[in-house]
Amino acid sequence: MKDLVNIGICDDDAAARSELADLCRMYASRTKRQFRIQFFTSAAELLEQAAMSPGNPDLLLLDIEMETGMSGIELMEYLQLHRSSTLILFVTSHGELGPEAYGRNVCGFITKPVDEEAFFARLASTLQLLNDDDNIVYFQAERGYHRVYYSTGESELETGSLKELVSRLDPRLFVQCHKSYIINLQHVQRYSRPWKEITMDNNIVLPVSKRMLTSVKRAYAGYCASSFRKRWGC
Repeated sequence: MKDLVNIGICDDDAAARSELADLCRMYASRTKRQFRIQFFTSAAELLEQAAMSPGNPDLLLLDIEMETGMSGIELMEYLQLHRSSTLILFVTSHGELGPEAYGRNVCGFITKPVDEEAFFARLASTLQLLNDDDNIVYFQAERGYHRVYYSTGESELETGSLKELVSRLDPRLFVQCHKSYIINLQHVQRYSRPWKEITMDNNIVLPVSKRMLTSVKRAYAGYCASSFRKRWGC
């Protein structure tokens, strides 16, 4: 789990920014987490800061409707286009805009006025996604939930289906190989020919479905090429 989580709060309402920051601090105090909180009054301010500093927020609490410049939805689309890994929790008093606000890194919605316990629950589930990706071996579907298997041998049951999860994961590292499994390409030990099964680092053998075979092979080839470039500096 990340020792320090960078949380950005982007809202043009000063009172809303203050309230969300107070709730984050309360959660940190309860759970002994460490947060670094940044405030942004607009999408333009956030993007300007991002251009000046390499430390983008790990998690962004983002208002959907802002009076000037980009809306929260437009900012989300911009971040996705530029392959940002920042997770997004939308904060809104306009629940009807929810269907427009789904995206790869969107982890959910918080309705204004913000309910304290509902906020804490949503924040907790989102922070689970910030676990060090290196330690996640694979995910397995379990009746509307999913279980996360770690390289330590531990596992955790979390809410949400694999379909919801895969849209939020980094596609350079994770790929769905079967209706019941998402694998971390960093932990692939070997694959059988002709790609019917994949053996992970923990010696667990997982199936590859015919429907997902092409995307798995493409993702694995891309991961191997990226790893080669990083290793040899090319």
